Formats: sequence, structure tokens, C-alpha cells
Amino acid sequence: MAVPIEDPDPVFSQRAQLDGVLHLCTTFVVTTEGEVEDIAFDRESSACAEPGSAAVASFERAVRAALERWRYFGAAVCTFPDGIDPDSDPRCDGPDVRVDPVPIRMRYVFTFSSERGGRVSRAQASPVK
Repeated sequence: MAVPIEDPDPVFSQRAQLDGVLHLCTTFVVTTEGEVEDIAFDRESSACAEPGSAAVASFERAVRAALERWRYFGAAVCTFPDGIDPDSDPRCDGPDVRVDPVPIRMRYVFTFSSERGGRVSRAQASPVK
């Protein structure tokens, strides 16, 4: 799994028009170098806001700006030599262990709330297959 090393929250714009709660569902790819690319918004569930609508445009911009600043220790797949139990070396640094960096697609739901002048929270959603 990719591990975040810099992941600032989106900024809730003081000019944003929101009465209540808005959920933005997004996916993105963490590259082998740990950068975020291929950011997309979707409606995986009915709780997610309609991507691309005028009502969510400023929130999408805020999420995109934050995600473009995120940095990760990239994900990797460890391949162990025959006869070595992977559970005996969970750090992937034993002799003859091969570590191959891989890109990984992540899914997050960002929640914007108008209460108390504007709040933002996020939750990592189930992995993308």
C-alpha cells in the first residue's frame, strides 16, 4: 500500500456556496514515484455529488489542488525466493527479495460541511479494483 508523506486537506473556500453537506468521491493514481495523477470524480454511490456540475465546481477545484500536492512513499510488490515464507520477512528486505514499485489507484471521499464556517474531512474508501 502507498503511504502518504504529505497530504494536506482541501481548503474550504470562504466564497463557496454550500448549505449542508457535500460528498465528493474521487479516484487517483499514486505513481511508482509517489506522485498523484489521473484525478477523477465519480458517483460510485448515490451519496456522491454529481461530478462536473456548477454546484460542485469550486469544491472539485479545492480537492484537485490538494491532491496535486500529495506525495507518497509508493506502493511495491515483494517477490520472495522459493522456500522463503513471506510472513517471516514482512519488511521486504531479506536476501534475494525482489521489490518492484507499482502504481496504485486510490479512492477517497471528501466531505465538505457548511457548519461552523466550513469544515472538510476525508476518508479512504475501499480500494479500486
